[in-house]
Amino acid sequence: MPVLPTDGRDEEEVVDDSFDVDEPTPVIAAGTRDDMADKARAARASASRVDAGGSNDDVAALAHDLKNPLTIIMLEASQIDQRLGTHTTPAIARGLERIAQNAAYIDRLISDLLDVASAEAGKLDLRIERLDLTRILRDSVNRTVPTPDRHRVRLEIRDVVYAEGDETRIERVVTNLVSNAFKYSESDGYVTLRLDQRGAYACVSVIDQGPGLTHDEARRVFERYRRATTGTQHGYGLGLYTCRRIIEAHRGRIGVVSTPGRGSRFYFQLPLVKTAASAG
Repeated sequence: MPVLPTDGRDEEEVVDDSFDVDEPTPVIAAGTRDDMADKARAARASASRVDAGGSNDDVAALAHDLKNPLTIIMLEASQIDQRLGTHTTPAIARGLERIAQNAAYIDRLISDLLDVASAEAGKLDLRIERLDLTRILRDSVNRTVPTPDRHRVRLEIRDVVYAEGDETRIERVVTNLVSNAFKYSESDGYVTLRLDQRGAYACVSVIDQGPGLTHDEARRVFERYRRATTGTQHGYGLGLYTCRRIIEAHRGRIGVVSTPGRGSRFYFQLPLVKTAASAG
């Protein structure tokens, strides 16, 4: 079991850049220097509107439009799997699982877009209920980690604790963290999910054996569109930012402890409801 150093570096901050946009020239010949400058100004204007939340409705509408065909893809793949049953071949079974895993990834990405748009518009509605965090961790592994990789997951339930929160969104936070841990880990590296109690909080940690983060990367990794420069994996830099907004909406805390070359521990804390002793 890897033991990671805890240096307390869990600071995160958000940078909201704004741009000054000049009025475009009324008539510009295509391909000229003025034309190129106009296009650059338009791009900055678009970025400024996004930062100001002006296009949240457009993002939400697009995400909703993507949800419908994706739901059909997931449903059809599931029905094909059920119809084949024991008559399938290993190759077909692996193909269906890849379809399901990638569709689930796209579904999480769309949900992240919707939640970012809602959070930045001040409209992130939560359905608060009592959460069995042990079950949520197990369900997240089953839904996120491909069957051949599940032997690389170590589940540590140090304390059976309960919290209050929106189950769908908290499970998505866990799946985002687990997905990232596998993305940046070696093919034979282990990922540890740990649940314990920290004072009046339930703490969920996802520990990987990846390349780790520099101090500056760890400080800024929860910013919007921020991606780690360590390693060769690519993404949209939206997942961790969405996790942060969700946990903050739950009045919780999220952070990371990491050292280059020694892996990372991403964690979040939620207000505690009951311990194992009082749960019965």
